[in-house]
Order: sequence, then structure tokens, then C-alpha cells
Amino acid sequence: MGASRRGRPEAPVVTTVPELAALATKLREIRSGEGKGITYAELAERTPWSKSQLQRATSGKTLPSQSLVRAFLLGCGASHGQARAVSELHVRAAVGVARQARMAKASSRVPKPQYVRDRADLSGALRDAWAHAGRPTVRSMAHKAGPWILPHSSAHRILRGHGLPRDLTQYKAFLHACDIPDADLDPWFVAWGKALSPVGLAA
Repeated sequence: MGASRRGRPEAPVVTTVPELAALATKLREIRSGEGKGITYAELAERTPWSKSQLQRATSGKTLPSQSLVRAFLLGCGASHGQARAVSELHVRAAVGVARQARMAKASSRVPKPQYVRDRADLSGALRDAWAHAGRPTVRSMAHKAGPWILPHSSAHRILRGHGLPRDLTQYKAFLHACDIPDADLDPWFVAWGKALSPVGLAA
């Protein structure tokens, strides 16, 4: 059995998403340890998953499904303690993958509130801030800001360019939901004042 389990060394775990790499590394450790070096082909015989799917789960390239991970652990004879550790790593990996996806969708166009002159300019700057933040969903924005402060309907209206935040509290909540820190809010407050001034309202 030992000779049949020897082969080419595995490719290094991809570390683009650190949390995903940690999950992949842990699965490899379990296969080598509690799994006693079981091959992916042998593991595939014990699970509903193919050899290539199981290998991808430990590559660090993609997030494996929870059902695949459970089958992987069962096939390796992993302990309950190891299963709990892997479950926590899977949750963190999912967060890391989501973060990476947001970064990939993020616009390189930096919002410039200092150039706001009227309501239309401010509306465009808010949408630029949202795109620069990776286009978060209205649900995630409401979660960050508080659904009572930034309801889905209000976020949708702002993102479609159909209106501005109803007040300064909602405005600040929207900016925070776009990952703009307090230290960078001053030009946004100036822009709010310009947009809602008599001149800005008339534009």
C-alpha cells in the first residue's frame, strides 16, 4: 500500500486568498495524518466526489462545498475536533473568497467628492464610492449600516441615481457601508453642504 501511495509531489497550495490556503493546507494535513496518506483516487472511492474534485479542494484555488469537505473528512477518518477546526476554516475561507470577489469587481475610478457642485454630482460620487468599494450588495450595506438606517429600498434608490440619502445620518451610513472611514469623511460633508445649498438644489 505504501508504494502505491507514492507519486509526484502535490503542487504548492495557491495563496492568493490566505484563508482559502489555510483550509486547503489543513485538508492536506488531515489526508496525510489521520487519512494515513490515502490517495485521492482511493478517497474518491469512499466518497461521491471524483479524484479531480477532491484535489481541487486542497489546491487553494477554489472554495470547496461543505458537502465535499464533510465527505473528505469522513473518508479520511478525521476526528470531531479536526472537523470543527475545518468548519471554522471553511467559514473564514468563504469570507476571504467573497472579499477577493469584491476586490476584483472594484472600480479603479476613485470617487471625488471635492468636485461636487450639485445634487447630480453628489449622486454620481456616491455611486462611484459604491463601485470603488467592489459593488457590495444592498443587503451587506444594510447589515453594516443597520437596516433601520439604510433600508434596501433607500440603498436601491441611491444606487440607481433616483435620489440622495434622506438625511446626514443615512448619508454617513451609506459612506461607511462603502468602506469610507471617518478620517476621510470631511470632503464628503463639504459635498453634502454644497449639494443641499440653495444653489445646489436649484441645479
